[in-house]
Amino acid sequence: EAGGSGWVMSREEKIALYKKDKELKESIEKVGKGKDGAGWNEDDDDGARAVGLMRINMYAAKAVSGRQMVEKEIEMLEAVEKMPKEERMRSVGEGLEKANELMVALRQASLGLSSVDVARERVRQNVFKPSHILPTMTVEEFGELEVRRMREEEEQKKKNLNRFAEKSAHESDDDDDDDEERLAKVRAFDDFKDSHRRGSGNSKLRPTG
Repeated sequence: EAGGSGWVMSREEKIALYKKDKELKESIEKVGKGKDGAGWNEDDDDGARAVGLMRINMYAAKAVSGRQMVEKEIEMLEAVEKMPKEERMRSVGEGLEKANELMVALRQASLGLSSVDVARERVRQNVFKPSHILPTMTVEEFGELEVRRMREEEEQKKKNLNRFAEKSAHESDDDDDDDEERLAKVRAFDDFKDSHRRGSGNSKLRPTG
């Protein structure tokens, strides 16, 4: 079925193609062994032609499947590249899950597995699948975020002290006691911010691994 940048194959078509590839391989082996099991003679034109045609069909089927997979992968990579980082990581996880499901379906089709076998195969495929949500940032990115936040707090602290100093310079010397009290309050508030960092109570803002 044509569309977009190339062919689009359904899941059923892929499974049928996989079956056809297996049947062609078996047919080539049978023809190669011959009726008596001694193999066909090189002078046997009919046998050579049959094997040649089967091989051409097999390679053609593989070429169709290979092109479809390459085009689909390019399309997916281009789409993922345009996504925000968090959505991109979630999309990659979903893609791996769909790939596992397709592999199970192909294995079922080729080996004639029962529903119980399929369920067992899915469990096997999910053994190494993480049970937790993947972090939205790396450890390095989290470290850079913390350093930037600390620098911003230091800058804000300096601005507060400078603002207070400028204000105090225009006031009367009689207000020295009040100035010291206000300065103590400013410093106490800055110390409070240092010991109670913004967002420290929200665990969702921190990476899980």
